[in-house]
Amino acid sequence: MVRTRFKLVAVAATLAMACSLAKAGTVLPSLVQLEDLNSKVLVDLRSQAGVESWQVDGASNLFQQWFWVRTGDQREQSIDTLGLLDAKVSDVNFNEGNDTLVAVFGSNDGLKITLSLNLTGAKIGSKSSDLAETIKIENAGSTALPISFFQYVDFDLNGGLYDDIGQFPNSNTVTQKSATNGLIVSETVVTPAPTHREVALRSQLLDKLNDERATTLADNTGPVTGDVAWAFQWDRVLNPGQSLIISKDKNLKADPVPLPDSVWMGALLLGGIGITSIRRRIAA
Repeated sequence: MVRTRFKLVAVAATLAMACSLAKAGTVLPSLVQLEDLNSKVLVDLRSQAGVESWQVDGASNLFQQWFWVRTGDQREQSIDTLGLLDAKVSDVNFNEGNDTLVAVFGSNDGLKITLSLNLTGAKIGSKSSDLAETIKIENAGSTALPISFFQYVDFDLNGGLYDDIGQFPNSNTVTQKSATNGLIVSETVVTPAPTHREVALRSQLLDKLNDERATTLADNTGPVTGDVAWAFQWDRVLNPGQSLIISKDKNLKADPVPLPDSVWMGALLLGGIGITSIRRRIAA
């Protein structure tokens, strides 16, 4: 209990410092909170936890979203390992609470990644929220850089650990539905279209990004049921001075077409998935 209490105090102190520094226009600490109306997002800029919480009407829906990058044929690495160069929050819609984050990461080979997140909440009790994201990947070096950029996402809608169903209805869009609590989240890549994509169980997909080999996503479009995760991959060669801008939008809302009983009962009865999910959450 003492450790838990200390951690909560430390998080609260870090967030308070972030807010005070934001008002002064100073670079933020690593832990950043965005808020707008019924929604809150927590981002850890210095670890793979990344976007580690998205609360809507008090309910937690996101366990982890973050980004990995590879240059050449070496293994990919999460962008926090590049080095955090700058980070600032702001209130762009002037309704109290910082709703926008801009963070810049960079490496010695000239790779520079600017991540912009904009949170748009909704009326209290609506169960609706939106998170718009823009990623700018630049080659500020003097030689061409072959780039593979990955986005990894692990939603647990309304805190459910193993009862979601995820799939790609088309090459630019992924959806994840809760089998039990009537929520749905979708992400649409506005531009450019990803080179590869994959939906899988959380452990399978995250292990791919963190092993010692260069990853190419398997283009499995689902549906997959259980502790669902999904990822996009963009492959480009950036010449000196060139950049790639990725624009995406996530929308969370109450599901207008709830799943039939037979489907969600099947999700709940999948062997071992629930136990595995619970174990990894406790271990985390």
